[in-house]
Amino acid sequence: MSYLFILDSGHLDNGPFLKVFSKQLGSLNLPPSVFIHGDSEYTDRIMQTGFMRDEARIRAVKELNHRLIALFADEGVACVGLNPYQRGLLTTDEHDEITTDTTFLNGLLEHTHVMLSNLTSDKVSDDTNLMPLGNLAAVLDEALDFDAVIAISKNETDPGSDIFVNGNKNAENKLPDELENSPISFTVISMKDLNSLEVFNHKISS
Repeated sequence: MSYLFILDSGHLDNGPFLKVFSKQLGSLNLPPSVFIHGDSEYTDRIMQTGFMRDEARIRAVKELNHRLIALFADEGVACVGLNPYQRGLLTTDEHDEITTDTTFLNGLLEHTHVMLSNLTSDKVSDDTNLMPLGNLAAVLDEALDFDAVIAISKNETDPGSDIFVNGNKNAENKLPDELENSPISFTVISMKDLNSLEVFNHKISS
């Protein structure tokens, strides 16, 4: 089994949420999976120090990758962090075709989780691009054929809520805004779906 988890911008700036999320993941002891992320409102805070938006977004993504690795490690979820442009992991050629180094990724996934940013490279211009998360998920799923591509409901924001982990039967799982109009479909989970491996497997297979 293999999974792709998407950490959307709405959840990336929520430290308490990420702590609970990574803690619950650690308790499930899932097989090595891929987590992807972009930037967040942290970009705006970097811009306030004098950076232009494009440069601030790239810097934010790189720093978030390091922070996520450390946060997950604190909860027992060991990950290798990568910005795909660094070793040509994901590259776009002159025909807008995207190449993925599946051999390298599969080699990593034999041993550990992988935390990937959305910083890809362009072979023609040698620029660093921020690929939309929905597109990145589609590219990776085509290359690695995950058993499930998983998004977190945008309703899941407040770890202090009584229903955060236990769930609200009346609450509907909603796809995060930035994943709407993506080229693939997602399994949208809430925190209660991570309460046990049995519950998680049932959600993924339903």
